[in-house]
Amino acid sequence: MAQKDQIMSYTDKFIPRGLSKPDADHIALKWADGGESVIPMNFLRAKCPCASCVDEWTGEVMVKAKDVDYVRVEAMKQMGSYAFSITFTDTHSTGIFTFKRLREWGDELAAGAQE
Repeated sequence: MAQKDQIMSYTDKFIPRGLSKPDADHIALKWADGGESVIPMNFLRAKCPCASCVDEWTGEVMVKAKDVDYVRVEAMKQMGSYAFSITFTDTHSTGIFTFKRLREWGDELAAGAQE
């Protein structure tokens, strides 16, 4: 029988245990399962899920990545136990970025970098 501290639940994959800025263009999240996600800041801005950035009726993304290439993260604030609110250098701050989605993006970016 496995010891309790050896068992990781499905949700442990989505619990951040650390947040850092490894360079001027990326954020890094360490996860409870030992994983790490390194995500470009301008990628986050282009992926903002708020109603100003994504049409609520059609799902069309209103922000183009090329238009926010210069944007960086100014601040991140934890929202409860499920997300971060991010303020960007273009003053945009209405998106809520769930831990689950940040992990998924990090995994997708890492897989793309290995191809």
